[in-house]
Amino acid sequence: MRTIAVAILICLLSPVLVQSSAEKPADSLSTLAGNYTTGHGGIAGSGYLLHLSNDGRYRIEESDCTSSWVSQVGTAELRDGCLYLTPDMLRKKDAGPAKPITLFVLHWGRRDYLIDRDALWDFVGDINAGFEPRSDERGAFLRLGDWQRKVKGPPPLPAPWADHLLAKPLIGKVMEVKAKDQITINVGGGQQVFAGMHLWLADNQNVMVEVTAFTDSSCTAKSIIGDAPPPGSRLTSRFPTK
Repeated sequence: MRTIAVAILICLLSPVLVQSSAEKPADSLSTLAGNYTTGHGGIAGSGYLLHLSNDGRYRIEESDCTSSWVSQVGTAELRDGCLYLTPDMLRKKDAGPAKPITLFVLHWGRRDYLIDRDALWDFVGDINAGFEPRSDERGAFLRLGDWQRKVKGPPPLPAPWADHLLAKPLIGKVMEVKAKDQITINVGGGQQVFAGMHLWLADNQNVMVEVTAFTDSSCTAKSIIGDAPPPGSRLTSRFPTK
């Protein structure tokens, strides 16, 4: 009798065990519904708050230092791992035409990100720089409060973006400076460098360059913040904390 009772109990519990060990349910408008933010607007620029409803409607509120306003409303559609936002045609006469937005859905641990598909390289750069995973609201669209959730390991990005997530900070050396937009550095594609990548002068937050072209072993960059770093300078992909 005891054996039979145990067998019955296992049968009753098996659906629960299977469900608990299964992967997270597939995304839908219902599972993604909620509020996402890029942070409040301020000196760094405008901030955005995305309200996504499970009925496929959305609203985006834009803010600056002093006020906030609704900048876009429309319809959301989920397909192929992306959220497609199509704005309604009705707009204020003094406002420019709203543009469709494509957001890549990313689950990083218990965090839910909606990343502009055209800004995925920027997101990779933010990870390499140490800005992500962030501990505040400013950055790519992130579900409200998720910045308080800890994550482990790299995010599950697809190629080619995942191929450029650095396991440790990249260190390069300035080899030649012809002009502020012609800075040669001794790291390239073989070291996971990509166009648009930012590098900082080691121990100096006020000098930053952006990679414009690269070969397998070197790259060309332009100065974005501060003066061009002189030859021999050490550059790093990690934002200096000092």
